[in-house]
Amino acid sequence: MQKEIKTNCDVPALWQEHKNELRSFILKRVKDQDFTNDILQDVLMKVYNFCISKSGVRNIRSWLFQIAQNTITDQYRKQSKFIDLDNLNDLENKEQNITFSEATNYILPMLDFLPKDYSVPLKLTDIDNYNPQTMVFKLVEELNGESEALNTELINKYEQGK
Repeated sequence: MQKEIKTNCDVPALWQEHKNELRSFILKRVKDQDFTNDILQDVLMKVYNFCISKSGVRNIRSWLFQIAQNTITDQYRKQSKFIDLDNLNDLENKEQNITFSEATNYILPMLDFLPKDYSVPLKLTDIDNYNPQTMVFKLVEELNGESEALNTELINKYEQGK
């Protein structure tokens, strides 16, 4: 058997009397039917919770509309805490590009300390973002016959991978 919760006001009667006006009030401000229904439900819960714990509201209608207005404000605050994921991805991509660009400024001079057989492939794959097949052909061009053994080895490996 469920225990009946005693309220200090008749919530169903109060709600039936003012629900349509509250819905119109909220819809004019948020201009979205689903969002309006969510806010209306939140208002009902706040009214119900208030009526369980307190009583003594002088102007019920004014009080209901104030609750509705405060609930609208609360919902917009909650929404503003969430960033649109598309915008977040764009921000992350821009930040990564800036970071990559800054890192490249430090990495490129250090590649000069490596032998060309190592520095050129690293630059082509990690800095210039070439895929392995394109990198092989670019590497042959970059080395321009300077390392015939490497050129032959790369071409053979590429031919085997076909």
